[in-house]
Amino acid sequence: MGQEGICERIRLFRFFSPIFVGVIFVLVYAVSRVPEIRYGNRPIESAQVEVVDKRIEVGSLGTVWTYFASFKFPDGSVKEFDLGCVRVRGFKEPVSAYAAIEIGDTGRLKYKEISNLEQRIPKESIRHAGRYFWSFKKDEAANSGPASRAMNTCHRQGNPP
Repeated sequence: MGQEGICERIRLFRFFSPIFVGVIFVLVYAVSRVPEIRYGNRPIESAQVEVVDKRIEVGSLGTVWTYFASFKFPDGSVKEFDLGCVRVRGFKEPVSAYAAIEIGDTGRLKYKEISNLEQRIPKESIRHAGRYFWSFKKDEAANSGPASRAMNTCHRQGNPP
C-alpha cells in the first residue's frame, strides 16, 4: 500500500468519524427520552391527590407547548408532572389530560418516578423530568354532572387505560 492509499484512508476517516459520533449521540439521546426505557422497571405508583396548579411552557420559538400540572399529595408535598407537549402550527390545542384537569379537582393519580429523584435532580423546578404522568381519575362525588363524567379519567396520550 502506497502513500496514496494511506491518504485516502485518512480522508475517509475524517469524513465518517463525525457522522459516526453524531449517530451514536442521537441513539443515546433517543433511548434516554423513551419513557418505557427510563421508567420501565419502576412500578406505577398511585396516590389520592388534589390539583393545585396548571401551567404551559412555551418553547423559545413558540412552536412547542409543554403542559404541566402540580398535584398536592396527602403528606403535603407538591409534585409537578409533564402532561405532554404539542407542536403548534397556527393553533393552540391543549393536551387532552391538561384540558380535562381543573385546579381544585381531587382524584387518584397514577405515575412513575425514578428512584432517588431528589439526589439526582436537586433543583425542584426541573424535577418533573424524573416523573412520568400516567393517568388521573377524578373523584366521582366531586364530578357528578354528565359533562364531567365524560372526562372523568384522563391518560397521557399513548398510555393504555
